[in-house]
Amino acid sequence: MKTRQIKLCEAAEIITGVPANTSEEGSYQYFYYQPNSFIESGKVVELSSIVRKEPVSKRQLVQIGDVLVKRLNPNFPLFVSGLSGESVVSTNLYIIRSKSDVVPEYLAFLFEQSSVLTQISQFSGASSAIRAISAKKLMDITIPVLSIEKQDLIGKWWKLVKKRKQLLSEYIIESDKLISVIAEKILK
Repeated sequence: MKTRQIKLCEAAEIITGVPANTSEEGSYQYFYYQPNSFIESGKVVELSSIVRKEPVSKRQLVQIGDVLVKRLNPNFPLFVSGLSGESVVSTNLYIIRSKSDVVPEYLAFLFEQSSVLTQISQFSGASSAIRAISAKKLMDITIPVLSIEKQDLIGKWWKLVKKRKQLLSEYIIESDKLISVIAEKILK
């Protein structure tokens, strides 16, 4: 099967984030994803929460299988594989929600590929110190679409690579702790 090129808007819905409105009081509480909420290995490191007077539309709630992409200097996505509760994203993130003929993990993989990142740079002004991409321009990015089987294979492989990065990072932290304890015992 030949690879075909399509616009991102044909493969996925692009959903903008919601403002924090931290001064509001209300009865609707949501976990709040921001650009610093996740790291390159795919691990969620810090989630704040917001309270709103009015509920957020169901469409703007983060769902398992969504891909979160930064609006400013996008360099890696977050594939949402689990949720702590009802969650929304800040205005500095986009939710990329794949349509039925595109595997979500494959979409996340594409947002780390030079072909897509180069297009984002071109649309957002490559010479700028801070590259910002609008939802409208993001929709116009061209992506390769493979067969569902190949998308699934690439998506699974990408998730394994992310898990490997996360485990290696955790290993380094634990190894450093062990070295510190051993050095401390030697010094005593």
